[in-house]
Amino acid sequence: MAYVIVRNHMRGDDFGILERSGLLERAQALNARLIDLKRLRDATMLKIDAHSSSFWAATQPEADGGARFGLLERQRFRTWLRAAHDAIGELNP
Repeated sequence: MAYVIVRNHMRGDDFGILERSGLLERAQALNARLIDLKRLRDATMLKIDAHSSSFWAATQPEADGGARFGLLERQRFRTWLRAAHDAIGELNP
C-alpha cells in the first residue's frame, strides 16, 4: 500500500501535533511520501467557497462560464493550482 502524508497549509502552518505524535515517522518508515499543499490567499479561497465555485470555474473568465473573479484573483488561483498539481505530480515521477 502506498501512503501519502499531505501537509495542507490551507489549514495553517503549524504541524507540531503531527511532528510530536510519532505518526509521521511511522508513516515514513512505511515509505510514505510527504507533500505540501501551499496556502492560498484567504480572500480568494473564501470567494471560491462563497460562490460554490469549482476549481475550473475559478480559473476561467466569467464570459467563458467561469466564476466572478478578477484577473489577478484568477491568476493567483492558477498559480496555486499549478503548484498543487506539481506537488501531487511528484508522487509519480
